[in-house]
Amino acid sequence: MALANALAAGAAVCLASAALIGSQFLALRGALADDLRVQARIVGNNSAAALMFRDGPAGEETLSGLAASPSVTGAAIFDAGGATLARYQRSNAPQLAPPSPELAAAGHAYHADHLDVAEPIRVNDQQIGFVRIRASLDGLFARLFTYAGLTLGIALCSLGLAWALVARMRRKVRSAEAHLHFMAHVDAVTALPNRHQFNERLGQALLRADRGHGAVALLLLDLDNFKVVNDTLGHDCGDSLLKLVAQRLVQALRGGGLICRIGGDEFAVIVDPAGDGEGPGDEARKILAALAEPFEIESHQLHVSASIGVSLYPRDAPDARTLTRSADSA
Repeated sequence: MALANALAAGAAVCLASAALIGSQFLALRGALADDLRVQARIVGNNSAAALMFRDGPAGEETLSGLAASPSVTGAAIFDAGGATLARYQRSNAPQLAPPSPELAAAGHAYHADHLDVAEPIRVNDQQIGFVRIRASLDGLFARLFTYAGLTLGIALCSLGLAWALVARMRRKVRSAEAHLHFMAHVDAVTALPNRHQFNERLGQALLRADRGHGAVALLLLDLDNFKVVNDTLGHDCGDSLLKLVAQRLVQALRGGGLICRIGGDEFAVIVDPAGDGEGPGDEARKILAALAEPFEIESHQLHVSASIGVSLYPRDAPDARTLTRSADSA
């Protein structure tokens, strides 16, 4: 999906860049045509007298001013009959013929590598000849390629920056989602699964038991006199005790069941599959043995005991809620 989005964005950027480059080409070509027509009009005004008196050197002198325009490769002044009065051309440039009727009517004509402009020469509103100028498009293409390179470079940089920003945003969203999932499913004090995840996992365990005709054991554990620890030593010591209890439970069971903290001093163990009735009892004895040793917290030695209720599905209860109540009252 991300690759498809990137390709779509890249295609859109390429199309936009191509449109910009195309519009720039048309603008540059139109500006060149306008500039050549102005030059042709100036040449025509300055060469009218030379054309009337058939003064070729004067016409060539007028055309020589076009040498200052690097794009102009050739120019010529023609009389009304098409005879040449004067010419200007750069080296290796072809000689210009009188303008065709189409060129004379349109005023300019675009070709693949050059542009032709024809401007009539008039005296007293009477046309006495033409000025034809040809300009190479090499300079225009060079400017266009520079513009295209800059446009594509900026477009690719923008696309890369946008991609980096989107990727960073996605990483932050995934991180936030993972954090929210952690907060929703993991107890912040003990890092054990919380009540929400306990309910989900217990439901899944019962479904597996139904499909496989097995059994699930649920052990509910309450720490005795935990409120006294909170009231006398403070909540920080109470949280430390909960962490140590969670660690001992994990070490004692070692994969024998899923351990969850479902309340203040309440823990639950889901044993799936449970086997026979002796299995849950063994797990309960392991838990009591693990809690028998005193806990060292801030130079205090705390002796903790626990009450454990055991219930077996489907022997003792037909569903998760009843199973939990049965274990709580056991």
